Amino acid sequence: MKGEKTWVSIIIALLLLLLYSFLFPLPPQTILIRFFALGGFFLLCVTLLIGPSFVCIGNNCSPLLKHRRRIGVLSFIFVATHFLLVLIYSYNLSLAPILSNVWALLAVPALIILFVLALTSVNKVIQVFGFSSWKLLQRFVYLAFVLSFIHFINDTNGLFIPLTGGKVFVVWVWVRLRLLTFLR
Repeated sequence: MKGEKTWVSIIIALLLLLLYSFLFPLPPQTILIRFFALGGFFLLCVTLLIGPSFVCIGNNCSPLLKHRRRIGVLSFIFVATHFLLVLIYSYNLSLAPILSNVWALLAVPALIILFVLALTSVNKVIQVFGFSSWKLLQRFVYLAFVLSFIHFINDTNGLFIPLTGGKVFVVWVWVRLRLLTFLR
């Protein structure tokens, strides 16, 4: 049963990749880079939505709650694959362009945070850290999300539509205002 679900997930991912390649005829490297970027960001969003969904909806979300850890680790795997593909195909294995691009540089701390969170998602680490310290560490996922979102908005080069500086600025201001409202 578990292996069957894995194969279904892989087939769905491949079908989505195929659909994306038909909708947006781009070079294969670009399609893979964008697929893993979108997939990683989507999985990160799903991971973050499972907790509030459980609180709002109740026990109807309990099957999702037990898979949240796996989805979060899968998000890291997608994001790390995206990073490696960008490093290989866009930057020719050179870190210098990443260090000179503010929006790409924002993604590096997010990747590091997701790496640490994936490493610390095993039960043994929870026992070693203690639940409250582990939970505090896991809350860094919100910082990773914000950094990823800013990277996504500003470094997409018009994923679906061409983005101009004005549109990016408007989205950035809107996100910032929403965050400030939420934090108050």
